[in-house]
Amino acid sequence: MPLPGTVRALYGNLQEGSPGASECERRSSGGLPSVSEYKKGLSLKDGAGKETKVYMGKNLTLGELTAKPGEKVSGWLHIADSGLEIPVSLICGMQDGPTVLVTGGIHNAEYVGIQAAIELREELKPSQMRGKVILFPLVNRTGFEHRTMSMVYEDGKNINREFPGDPSGTLTEQICHTFVDKVFPQVDYYIDLHCGDGYEELYPHVYTLGAASPKVNQASDAMARAVNVKFRYPSQNPSGGSYNQAGSMGVPGILLIQTVSLNVLKGGAVLSYCELKEQENSF
Repeated sequence: MPLPGTVRALYGNLQEGSPGASECERRSSGGLPSVSEYKKGLSLKDGAGKETKVYMGKNLTLGELTAKPGEKVSGWLHIADSGLEIPVSLICGMQDGPTVLVTGGIHNAEYVGIQAAIELREELKPSQMRGKVILFPLVNRTGFEHRTMSMVYEDGKNINREFPGDPSGTLTEQICHTFVDKVFPQVDYYIDLHCGDGYEELYPHVYTLGAASPKVNQASDAMARAVNVKFRYPSQNPSGGSYNQAGSMGVPGILLIQTVSLNVLKGGAVLSYCELKEQENSF
């Protein structure tokens, strides 16, 4: 499916396949540990003086894309045999750690979430990261192109109502199945970014998992408590929504809704990620 100019302008350069020059310069100048040091294992101390070994991360692959440790790679994920491709970035940290999925634009007219995901993708520096991030800034691409509200243009369905999907179903169902089959099995945590749609007025809040296993529900709640919003709602749906389905597959996650502030939405994603790193030894 050809790439419209609107999506290309929104998403930017999709040919990046290696770390930015500034990151390479920092590595060679001694500001950050070298690749050889990571391979041998770095000895780091926490605030209590406890020493741990940190090792170099592993490659991150999704579909036809692969990011090596220290790389940020952007491209496309093919949706079954539909001909549709959706934009995705793989951000592979130098240090080994968990893999986090971030999605925006599941509801295509929720522009704050889309823009926050794009800016987060630009700001994350893999040379300074522990773990990996798989980032989809615009899941409902055809809805965005045709200016629908929430729905996929071709079949009029809401992506966040159709999980786990169907590989032989409509386009929405194929999108959902692709995430279930290709994406969710690779991730340890999930942050889904939303805001008020074109017809909605919402107060900032966050949905947590309530129908997954106790362990997964607990991790989801810990992520939500790191976000600076007043209201938290545990969802009792085991499927239908993307983060609900991921939770049923053992992936803790949250659905974060922010109405106007890009910085708050990006900050919520980062704070949730920091919280899950603190909790990963317990969960």
